[in-house]
Amino acid sequence: MTISLLEADEDRFIHTVRQSIPFPARLLAELLGRRTATAEEASAWRALDGEEQDR
Repeated sequence: MTISLLEADEDRFIHTVRQSIPFPARLLAELLGRRTATAEEASAWRALDGEEQDR
């Protein structure tokens, strides 16, 4: 996986890639696995799950 640092202008259009670095996907998965979701994120996920069940 490659992570790129981007620069956006005042209209939020990306116009420059500052730097790209390779990053092991396994390490990213490990880091995300340790992270606890915020209450706001958990609420958003529950809302999305409810929308899927309504379909």
